Amino acid sequence: VAYSSSEEGSVEVFVRSFPDGGQKRKISAGGGLSPVWRRDGRELFYLSPDHDLMAAAIATAPAFAAGVAQKLFRTALDPTTTMYATVYDVHPDGKRFIMLAPVFDVPQPVNVILNWQSLLQK
Repeated sequence: VAYSSSEEGSVEVFVRSFPDGGQKRKISAGGGLSPVWRRDGRELFYLSPDHDLMAAAIATAPAFAAGVAQKLFRTALDPTTTMYATVYDVHPDGKRFIMLAPVFDVPQPVNVILNWQSLLQK
């Protein structure tokens, strides 16, 4: 099971064995949020505090081992606002991603109609 926690001070990504929960390993270094597994379990992705999508190689046999996380690319996602939501997902092959991206367009005007009930009678 992969999760993020501030149990060591800063928010980091951890994995725990399942179902016993006995073995715990820290995956991130320097912070991490929103972990997502590749479908085959061989890689774990997460967001760094610097808005980067990170990937750590994972092996489970003969024993659990996690590689050093590598930066894949910078995202437009703000990890501080995505702490409790999954805002991206990974294609089963681990090479393509889908993300909710903020829209930085010019704000649209808001029209306020006063006395709108009088318009209903016409």
